[in-house]
Amino acid sequence: MKRIVFMTIILLLFAVSFISCSVIPDIFTINKLPEKVDEKFSAADDGDFFFAISVSGGGSRAAVWTSSVLYELYKEVKLPDGRSVLDEVDYISCVSGGSLASAYYCMRKPVVDTREKKEYDIFFDNYTEDMRRNFEKEIVSIYKPWQWKRVFLKATDKGVILQRVFDRMLTERGTKNFRDLHERQLKVQCPTIIINGTVMDNGSKFLFTTLRRSDFLFNTFSKTEVPEETAAAWEYILPVKEEEGAMFAGDIGQSIGNMRVSRAVMGSASIPLLFGPIIIEGETKKMPGKMTYFHINDGGIADNLGLETVIQLMLNRFSDPNKRYRGGLVLIIDAGHLIDPKDSTCSIEEFTTGKILGRSLDIFDYRHKYFIYYNILLLQQNPAFRNVRFVYLSPYLPYLKDKDNGNDEDNCSDKDNDKDKDNGEKELKKIGTRFKIDPKSAKLLDDLAKEVVGDMKETILLNFEGKDAPRK
Repeated sequence: MKRIVFMTIILLLFAVSFISCSVIPDIFTINKLPEKVDEKFSAADDGDFFFAISVSGGGSRAAVWTSSVLYELYKEVKLPDGRSVLDEVDYISCVSGGSLASAYYCMRKPVVDTREKKEYDIFFDNYTEDMRRNFEKEIVSIYKPWQWKRVFLKATDKGVILQRVFDRMLTERGTKNFRDLHERQLKVQCPTIIINGTVMDNGSKFLFTTLRRSDFLFNTFSKTEVPEETAAAWEYILPVKEEEGAMFAGDIGQSIGNMRVSRAVMGSASIPLLFGPIIIEGETKKMPGKMTYFHINDGGIADNLGLETVIQLMLNRFSDPNKRYRGGLVLIIDAGHLIDPKDSTCSIEEFTTGKILGRSLDIFDYRHKYFIYYNILLLQQNPAFRNVRFVYLSPYLPYLKDKDNGNDEDNCSDKDNDKDKDNGEKELKKIGTRFKIDPKSAKLLDDLAKEVVGDMKETILLNFEGKDAPRK
């Protein structure tokens, strides 16, 4: 009997390995290089105030959190003329699940300003509902009974199918590619979007955007500023090589204008080993004529906040001698988890294999955030950036506020008078990063967004007006 079971398993594994080859033609899997392009998209005018939003990754958790926060900003944070502060946003830099929510907002938001309440109420009803969709289930629903082999698709093929799911939702208003999106941007109908991916081949960021390389400042040091004793390391460490710091579609001869936004979202939202990466064929300046494949994966690998990209854009803008900014505001919409030591100190058996992997990713994300925030503190010591404010919007803020007020003890027991908050935080920590979310978790994120934006409303408005606002 054991032998029969063993042979059955072996045959099943053989069958899976045999049929798991790609069943989707390369024309869909690979974004091939049609012809050399040199597109010159002009950046929209951002006026005298730099206003950007960075949106973190995190699957449907990030998508729902982003849509809920944007809805509260639309509803609660109003300018003196009755418009929402969202009407003034110049740029959105986004990652992974946050890219899905950001692309939806830019592609489908009404073309009028937010004083047209009826249109925006309908839009946000659809927006928040669509971000709650079970995208993983929709992948399965595409399969027909006679296509049973697709159950064993490769991760890259599954990525193509997920892109199709995204595409059907994103293109409902007619906007399909980055050229369409650029027309909306120039008409000030939506912010300029920057979708962040990670090039697995060389470790660089891949920026899907109509902005150009010259719009960003990637190297902030010149060789003459480097101490002599470290000059030998200069060529290897300090100056990020052009193609390793960030890559753009134009760097490999691709047309960003012709690229579907859904493909960029899929690249940014790829989950290693599950969905993606997307594959783009092109040629670099160093190797003209030689076709190379670039594998674009989860943008969160390089920067799960999309904040580094915002800072590099801001550095370029503020160094422009022809521009003079009165200040800037960056809203950081972060759906990432925080690290609570109590998660492990209550039991010696707390860290299972799965939790070790999850904990490792959380620590990696946390350390990267720490480095970015440390750089922000250093940046604000420079007089040129003293009027730039960063406002952090995380679902954990209400729980951190209670702890700062002394409503938390360093032990493993719950307090009777704080059970609701404690249970809410526990439920928040359980929300994963897959592309599906249950109604209870979505409702929790909705409620937290209302509380967080309500608490930060005054700070956002004061900072936007260029006044001295209290730091929170």
